[in-house]
Amino acid sequence: MIRLELMMGLDIPDAGTVTETMFDEFIRSDIAPHLDYATIIDGVGLWKGTREDCKILVIMAAESDQQMLESVLRQIGKAYAKAFRQDSVGLVCTPNVPMELIKWSKSSTLTPLMIWSVNLSDQTR
Repeated sequence: MIRLELMMGLDIPDAGTVTETMFDEFIRSDIAPHLDYATIIDGVGLWKGTREDCKILVIMAAESDQQMLESVLRQIGKAYAKAFRQDSVGLVCTPNVPMELIKWSKSSTLTPLMIWSVNLSDQTR
């Protein structure tokens, strides 16, 4: 598996920040039409020595899809940079990432956990 990440800062130079509404619209117009799935994480980064909130789009995929997905993410990154006047958008590709898909079914059972508690006020010194 390969992990691809697109890091998008939320500060707009001399114009405030990208709001949740603005980012949701960007998802609808520029991300969702090109990707069947992704995870978007809120993050905090540094840009030119200044703290900046960001969104990190993460995709896990087969390594055979790497070139296609890199191309798609570059297009999304360019669209984001243009829409929100960004100096740049970060793209990270990490190969050979182990991943397991965990599925639940009605026949799945959970192992109960034993929880121990100690009442410290009952202890003598």
